[in-house]
Amino acid sequence: MTNHTVNSSSKPIVIYGIGKTANILAHYLLSSGLRVSAFTIEGEFCTESHFKEKPVVNFNDLANLYPPDEFDVMIAIGYQDMNQQRERIFNECKAKGYYLAPYIHPSVTYFSEEQVSEGTIILDHVTIQPAASIGKNTYVWSNSVIAHGSQVMDNCWVAAGSIIAGDAVIGNNTFLGVNSTIGHNTHLGKHTFVGANTLVAKNTADNTAIISAEGEKLRLNSIQFIKFSKL
Repeated sequence: MTNHTVNSSSKPIVIYGIGKTANILAHYLLSSGLRVSAFTIEGEFCTESHFKEKPVVNFNDLANLYPPDEFDVMIAIGYQDMNQQRERIFNECKAKGYYLAPYIHPSVTYFSEEQVSEGTIILDHVTIQPAASIGKNTYVWSNSVIAHGSQVMDNCWVAAGSIIAGDAVIGNNTFLGVNSTIGHNTHLGKHTFVGANTLVAKNTADNTAIISAEGEKLRLNSIQFIKFSKL
């Protein structure tokens, strides 16, 4: 069982993005002792000269300022367009010659670095059980479980508290909402959207969206509810 930070290159990191996800990832990297040298974003969004006290550079100029033989990249943007924006940036970084470094928080429980692919980010207190695997350019947020034999494919977004049961398959570019649950041996087609607190126990076709009903608001207020329910 392995329990330490993974950044499979000793090179300093340039983070793609200057939004909330970039801010969060930078906190994790710096607290794990990794070197963040700069941030980068495409020209139309490059409105700041610095972010978290580091330079912000135009993505078009990245290879000249931070060459790929000296720096690695981590992508820190969200799941826009069913993760297709992040997929596009991943491919453009590869075309520029960059290695997309993976990151596994020190609190994560896993068994082999081979379970996590290039460019994938695994945040704190995730469990990756034996024979499970996670594809490239995927985010797995805090307190999620990737159970034995399950496969999370490329460019996915697994929100906090998600449970993926044994031998499940999560297709490319899928989004799993907070506290979602994928049943044993369930296969989700690519570009599946699973809403927060939703159980999926049957296979889905590509481009399926599944959302559970929101919790019902009671007529009683909270004090009345406690009184009459005798909790």
